[in-house]
Amino acid sequence: MNGFSPSPIDLAAWNVQVKQTALNTAQMELDQAKQALIDLVGVKDDGSQSTKTGYFKITTIGGFNRTLSKDWETIIGQEGHDVMDLIIRRKPEVSPTGLKQLAIQDPDAYRRVAKAIITKPAKVAVRIENLAEEVA
Repeated sequence: MNGFSPSPIDLAAWNVQVKQTALNTAQMELDQAKQALIDLVGVKDDGSQSTKTGYFKITTIGGFNRTLSKDWETIIGQEGHDVMDLIIRRKPEVSPTGLKQLAIQDPDAYRRVAKAIITKPAKVAVRIENLAEEVA
């Protein structure tokens, strides 16, 4: 025994760890159950297929995740702008690092561009590390 009694924060952190373990176990079991169902009904390489039973309609959807190689601009650029515009999406997004630098380097410009940026709070991340082994 280390002589410490758990504080309300310790108990809350322990509760989060217990729930996270249960969630991870449930997710693993769900993934296994889905795979068993996929093994029974099948899946197309790219696209959806449906199976009807007396009780359910099951739809499986297969597909591919596609990313670009490091030299994509050189390779695709050789085909011309029409091909590049056809297959490459360009999604404007804010660079948080660049925005912070602008705020420091040019506050007036920052105030002007900030009007075009919608800011919403992010979900709070929680990380818990066990210290019990270190205390003992």
